[in-house]
Amino acid sequence: MKYNIYINQQVLAETNLDIVDSAILDFLVFFCNSKSPKIEKQRVGEWTWINYAELLRQMPLLRIKSKGAITPRIKKIEEAGYVSTKQVGRKLFIIMNDKVDELFTKMNDTVHNDERSSNSLSLDRSRKRTNKEIYKDNKDKELAKQGFAGSDINELLKLFEELNPAKSYYGNKTQRAAMTRLVEKFGLEKMTSCVSALPGIITQKYSPTITSPVQLENKMGDLIAFLKKSKNNKLKIATI
Repeated sequence: MKYNIYINQQVLAETNLDIVDSAILDFLVFFCNSKSPKIEKQRVGEWTWINYAELLRQMPLLRIKSKGAITPRIKKIEEAGYVSTKQVGRKLFIIMNDKVDELFTKMNDTVHNDERSSNSLSLDRSRKRTNKEIYKDNKDKELAKQGFAGSDINELLKLFEELNPAKSYYGNKTQRAAMTRLVEKFGLEKMTSCVSALPGIITQKYSPTITSPVQLENKMGDLIAFLKKSKNNKLKIATI
């Protein structure tokens, strides 16, 4: 979850964006400027794929339940000049425009005199510097706290529903932690290949029984040994 939302009311009050649009813009700035390896994988050049499900998960205060409700709001943000978008298949990619800089350069410059205290100028400068530092220096720290607990882990956990339809591991901290450790050790691509292949693997004779992330972590050695012995080329795609 994104813990803080930063909105420059002085600038955004002059646009057609409401407070929900502004919160989404804050998320887009944070997300598109992240240097997290997880986010880097979602980029094509300077364009960043915006996963609507991840946006809603990160921003619970938006109170938006439908992914379709995000599209017109991002369109408003684009019309305001802060971002450019392009559709690639079913994925929406975004790039920040230069106009977004005004969210950091136009801050607390026109406060009424009766609202200023003797030390307000230094406070204004402090706030301006703090906001910039939060976006420049701390934007990756929030994602670092999540590790791989974002959309990629959710997709992997969803794959386990094919193995055990009666279970849902999204809210299970133990299962999520096991999946996170596997991704950190073996990489997202290999684990996606491995988990995707499990439905066909565990039906094979002598295959280890694996229907959860914890079982996959505990039986990874057995699975690797089984795959090495297997003569089925289709199973070899999952070899770690």
